[in-house]
Amino acid sequence: MTVAGEECRTARIQTVMITGDNADTAEAVARSCGILPRGGVRLSDPDRIPAGDDPVVLEGAVLRALPDEKVSELLPRIAVISRVTPTDKSRLVRLAQQKGHIVGMTGDGINDAPALKAADVGFAMGSGADVAREAGDIVITDDNFVSVTRAVLYGRTIFSSIRKFITYQLTMNLAAVGVSVLGTMLGIENPVTVIQMLWVNMIMDTLGSLAFAGEPALEDVMRLPPVKRNEPILTRSMAAQTVLTGGFALTLSMVFLLSPGLRLLFPGNRLHRLTQFFALFVFMGIVIAFTTRTPRINLFAHLTENRAFCLIMPAVAVMQLLIVWFGGEVFRCVPLPPAELGRCALLALLVVPLDTVRKCVLRILGERKRMATADARTV
Repeated sequence: MTVAGEECRTARIQTVMITGDNADTAEAVARSCGILPRGGVRLSDPDRIPAGDDPVVLEGAVLRALPDEKVSELLPRIAVISRVTPTDKSRLVRLAQQKGHIVGMTGDGINDAPALKAADVGFAMGSGADVAREAGDIVITDDNFVSVTRAVLYGRTIFSSIRKFITYQLTMNLAAVGVSVLGTMLGIENPVTVIQMLWVNMIMDTLGSLAFAGEPALEDVMRLPPVKRNEPILTRSMAAQTVLTGGFALTLSMVFLLSPGLRLLFPGNRLHRLTQFFALFVFMGIVIAFTTRTPRINLFAHLTENRAFCLIMPAVAVMQLLIVWFGGEVFRCVPLPPAELGRCALLALLVVPLDTVRKCVLRILGERKRMATADARTV
C-alpha cells in the first residue's frame, strides 16, 4: 500500500482515507500505508482551521459542522476522516466534483453504495456486499489498492493511445486532402487515385488504430498531470503537431510533384513520377506513425513492447512495395527499381529532423514551466 500511495502522489492523485473507525486507529493505519506520510494536523475545532498546507485529520462530527465552502477550501489538505456516515461520504464526493475534480471512490459495504454510485469511478471490493458491487463501476477482485493504481495506469495509457491515433489521423488527412486539392488547383491531374486513397485510408484507420492500440502501459504516464474534467480531447499541442507535421508532409509532397530540381533525382515520365510520389507518401505515413507513437526523441523507445506496431508497420512497407511492383493499372503504378524506392524512403525520413526539433522545443518549454511553477511555490 505504501508503494501504491507513492504512485498516487506521483500521478498527482490525492488519496483520502474515509472510515468509520475512531480517529487514533484511522490515523495509525493511514501512516502505516503511506496515506499520511508526514506530520498531519488534527482538526478538532471547526472554527479554528490551522494555517499552512499540512495534511489534515478530522472526525465526521467536525466535518458535519463545517459549511460546504470551508470543506471545499480544505479539500486539498484532507488526508483522513474518521467516524463518518454514508451522507458524509456522498457529500465529499459531491463537493470534490463541484471543484472540477475527477473522483474515484473505493468501498465494500452497504453504507458505501451511495458514494460509489455518485463518484465518477466507483471501485467496489470483490469481497464486499452485493449492493456495493452493483453500485460500483469496477470490481477489484483482489481487494488490493494497488489494483486501483493499475487501473489508473492502464486508463491513462488507453487515453494517451487514443490521442496519438487522433493526431496521426488528422496529420495524414491534412496531407492527403491538401495534396488532392492543391495538386488539382496547380494543374496536376489526379495526384492520388481513388484506389490509392483507399489504401492510404486503410493505413490511417484500420491498421493505424491496431498499431497504436498496442502501446505498453509505461510508468511515464503516471507522472503526467490528470486530465481536467472539461479538457477537450484535441489539445493545443496535438493541433500544433498536426499542423506542423501535416503541413510539412503536404509541402514536401507538393515540392516533389512540382520542383524541376527533384526530377534529376527522380527521373521518369508522368506515370513513373506519380508512382514515386505514391511510394513517398506512404513511406511518410510510416515515418509519421513512428514520430507520433512516442513523445521521446528516440523513436525506438519501448518499441519492442508494442508487438502490434512492430508487425503492422513493416507489413505496410512490404505491402507498399508489392503494390508498386505488382499493382499495375489497378493502383496506377509501374515497377520502380530499388534505388528509387530507397531515395523515396530517405526523402520521407526528412520528417524525423522536424519532429526532433518540435520535441526539443516542447521539452525546453516544459522545463521552463516547471521551474516557474517551483519558483512561484517557493515565493
